[in-house]
Amino acid sequence: MKRLLLALLCVVTMFTQTQAIELEAQASFLGEQPSGMFYYGLTKKYDLVFGVGATVPGTKYVDSVGSEFDLDLNLGLRTKLILLGVSDVYFVFDNRDGTQRSGTYEKSDFYTKSLVISKTWVYHLADQISLGVRMPIIEVMLDGQKRINFAQGLAPVLATSINF
Repeated sequence: MKRLLLALLCVVTMFTQTQAIELEAQASFLGEQPSGMFYYGLTKKYDLVFGVGATVPGTKYVDSVGSEFDLDLNLGLRTKLILLGVSDVYFVFDNRDGTQRSGTYEKSDFYTKSLVISKTWVYHLADQISLGVRMPIIEVMLDGQKRINFAQGLAPVLATSINF
């Protein structure tokens, strides 16, 4: 009986795909921060959008500009929007571009830089690989600047599916 159950388990395992996490990843070719965006399905309508980018300082002197570790973070949702279709809506968090903090920002690591609505168009090359372009449709600055950016340009992206 044990051998039969073990053989049945082996047959089922060979013909099924099991994964703990399935992500979609997009990487830009332009070197923007964050360069990689990850998408994790929350429900049928919403995907979690997560992007992180880091810059390691090129100098060892603490008092020079840009000597701190620079970290950028994108966090939001991908959903279907009116007139745009499936689009990304995310906040951009920044840590002062890696510069020395002083004054009111001395103890503040991150701040909300902007709110972005972007759209990605992809062409599927294979089962898990796609090429396309991403365009930020609108960017509302939330860091004290009174500015809204519209259609800033196209960035080529490579998209793939990752299964863990």
